[in-house]
Amino acid sequence: MDPLLAPLDAFAPADLAAWQAQVGEALESLRRQTQAGDRKPLLATGPSLEHSLIREPGWKVGAVAADDDQASAARDAGAEVIFAAEDAPALDLAPYHRAGASPVQELAFFVAALHPRASEAASLSVGFEVGRDLFEEIAKLRAARVLWQKTLLATGADLVPLPELRATTAWRTLTTREPMTNVLRATTQAYAAVLGGADTLVVRPHADTEKARRLAIQLQLVLRHEGHLDRSVDPLAGSYLVEARTDALARAAWGHARTILEAGGLEPAFAREECDASWEAWAARLRSGDAHVLGVSQHPLEGAQVVDLGDPGPSDLPARRDEEVFA
Repeated sequence: MDPLLAPLDAFAPADLAAWQAQVGEALESLRRQTQAGDRKPLLATGPSLEHSLIREPGWKVGAVAADDDQASAARDAGAEVIFAAEDAPALDLAPYHRAGASPVQELAFFVAALHPRASEAASLSVGFEVGRDLFEEIAKLRAARVLWQKTLLATGADLVPLPELRATTAWRTLTTREPMTNVLRATTQAYAAVLGGADTLVVRPHADTEKARRLAIQLQLVLRHEGHLDRSVDPLAGSYLVEARTDALARAAWGHARTILEAGGLEPAFAREECDASWEAWAARLRSGDAHVLGVSQHPLEGAQVVDLGDPGPSDLPARRDEEVFA
């Protein structure tokens, strides 16, 4: 039987002492840096993460540019430029999120996509979109690191840290009406991405304008330079809520990934069917009033400004937005 089809609990580092020594060396290195006045914090690891979180604090401020003019403006504002087509993560889960996938589905698709490419792990980057539920999205990114480690262990691949975990604020939550509300949405999503351990963050602008693109970069810089969110690694480690959600998501996703792999792997038609079903369930909650879109289904403003949101990014899957349920 494929080792990946075993339960999540079946996998721990084969040489636990060596793995613990590696973590100890990382901790000692950070302690020395702190004592030298470099102001870098000690590494924190939560129980559910075991040793899967070995990384430096902070994140790269990213901005997607469609052309050279946008790239120049982004660099001037303090961001690293990402060209959507050329710089997409090797394992990009964002299209599934835009199509309606749930966090469990996104993580299960991640495991199923990583499984056949585990031998390439040292060169793989991973991308997720970060949605509206603050703690769920923090847990999703933390669970991704757990599942990265477990998948490599299960496949017998070299156990390497995840090279890059890129997070992008969600296309699904953007609204064309009252666009400044999108800035508030992006703030909570960016906060979740950083606390969840993103290595690179891209904040979607609230509208397709130069001013909006600059504000999206400044939002990140405020979180870094004024909020000091770059000074801690996994600051929510040990929180019962976050640890419990991380563990629950990782276990549910692992079980779903086993089902996918038993059926032969992640096929486009299957992924589309899953996303469609998840989206319909979510749309039903919106229509029933169980969930809301501020400024659209809840507290709408008559005569509100309407903007163009630009391009969500390349994908063969549909790019859906919550607002469209009420069109």
